[in-house]
Amino acid sequence: FDMYAACSRLRGRCASLLQVYGGSVVDAAKAYAVRVVACPCLPGLQNYGYGAQGAVRAAAGRAFESALRKVPTPLADLAPILVPGGNLAPKIAMTVTSLPLRFWQMHNGIHSNHESAERAFLLELHRQLFATVRAAGERTLAIPTLGTGGQGMEPSITCMAVAEALIEDFCAHPTDGLTVYIACFEEEHAALMRGVKSQLLFTSNRS
Repeated sequence: FDMYAACSRLRGRCASLLQVYGGSVVDAAKAYAVRVVACPCLPGLQNYGYGAQGAVRAAAGRAFESALRKVPTPLADLAPILVPGGNLAPKIAMTVTSLPLRFWQMHNGIHSNHESAERAFLLELHRQLFATVRAAGERTLAIPTLGTGGQGMEPSITCMAVAEALIEDFCAHPTDGLTVYIACFEEEHAALMRGVKSQLLFTSNRS
């Protein structure tokens, strides 16, 4: 019974580190005063003014854009870059969400296993994002559902990747958790995320 109780406490602690927010990532960042906000982007940092990137960059303002102009491009994939966040947060993590060709190639070519390539990429993307935030000494992060906008990736895969990457981070640092607020602009995405959170964090034996 003591072991079961200890496992339950660990699961509860891990679950508390993943918060699902219905709305924009900008609103989530402001509501919870997070230290870092993830901003999806292309390698060249082009801003077309819509989606999560458009909202984050508009909210961050001129000081952020000035800092961003100093960042060399193209950005590498799976290597988020932290930039002073202007009016929005202390730091913004510019995160390339376009799926690299090598992930297609690793999963049997461009015309097959699309879902498998997305799953591998999104899990590694979130792993690297969380590691970057942690290495910078930060412990609160707001993210949109990365990859689901202009990149058109499956929301359920993104939700699973977020939860799996956070569980891994928690298992590696059980006394120094990273709190992630995932902002789901669409209610369907929020429902998916809550379902995945419940499935992984309350039935998994990883704890």
